[in-house]
Amino acid sequence: MSTPQSADSVANQEDIEWAGRAERGIFFALLLASILGWSAYALLTAQSFYPLLVLRALIVGSCLAVVTAFVLSIPAEGIMYLASRRYRLVRGYGGEARKREPAAMWKVLAAWFAMLLVSVANGAIRDVWYGKYMDELAAHQLSTLSSVLLLAIVIRGFTWLFPPVSARQAFSIGLLWMSLTVAFEFLFFHFAGGHSWQALLGNYNVLQGRVWPVVLLWIAIAPYVFFRADRAR
Repeated sequence: MSTPQSADSVANQEDIEWAGRAERGIFFALLLASILGWSAYALLTAQSFYPLLVLRALIVGSCLAVVTAFVLSIPAEGIMYLASRRYRLVRGYGGEARKREPAAMWKVLAAWFAMLLVSVANGAIRDVWYGKYMDELAAHQLSTLSSVLLLAIVIRGFTWLFPPVSARQAFSIGLLWMSLTVAFEFLFFHFAGGHSWQALLGNYNVLQGRVWPVVLLWIAIAPYVFFRADRAR
């Protein structure tokens, strides 16, 4: 089956089906890539040796195989379709005013998985590059700043594609993302990364220059900030 080629100004059923498949493909790709990226990060930065280290290595390898197979199975024409005028027509991104509807939960989660991938990249850059040339606290603070900027790009992209229908929904999305991030940080980095609870809690001590809470605060309020910015235009 090839991508729809019609030049009509009205989306047909084939367009809608293609849009749904392309969006679901992106969602699962982000999910699997997030699992792979964070598993690899935990494996490489574990602070203690667990008997489950080998198991974690097997998990990383399995995730790599799954992600590779998944990515290779996505037709190139399907990826191109996401950037096409036909897709924008189906989803109402053609520039005309459209009725705002709440974004589906899987789209909210897909954005969060994208934020996880950005965080993996941000942490990896710190560990393999500038973190080696400055003290740990300064590297932490610089990493926090870059994280805020990178997450702003992801969150802005989400609010542009799927504008919140109200200030309340914008706050709800931000609080959900923040809650997922806190839960992920403690559970994943403790049980998979081998970090102690004390070390994880230490990132919240702003009196000692640990500014991680700034990232959490930004995640919580960014959807509302962009929602208000759009409404003010």
